[in-house]
Parts: sequence; C-alpha cells; structure tokens
Amino acid sequence: MGKTTIELYEETADALHDLKSRGDTYDDVVRDLIEEQTETTVDAPGSNSGAD
Repeated sequence: MGKTTIELYEETADALHDLKSRGDTYDDVVRDLIEEQTETTVDAPGSNSGAD
C-alpha cells in the first residue's frame, strides 16, 4: 500500500498531534478517528443499522 501527503492547516496539524500517543503514527490517529466516526454513525439513534 502506498503513502500520500495531505495538506493541513497548522492549527489542524497541532490538534492532530495532540491526539497522538507515544509510539502512534499520524496514520494510527486518523484511522482511530475514522473508526470512531463510523461507530458513532452506525450507532446513532434513527440509523437503519440492525433494523431488518
């Protein structure tokens, strides 16, 4: 899998850095944020998940 570069405002990069734990990469942080957002969206009231 290849790597890419994304442009961020300095303020955004600082906030992202603040979310990092020792040993984490920025990729780890972004993946965690995506996972949390996905879980929040799926578990949100009124979502259609599990409604069969």
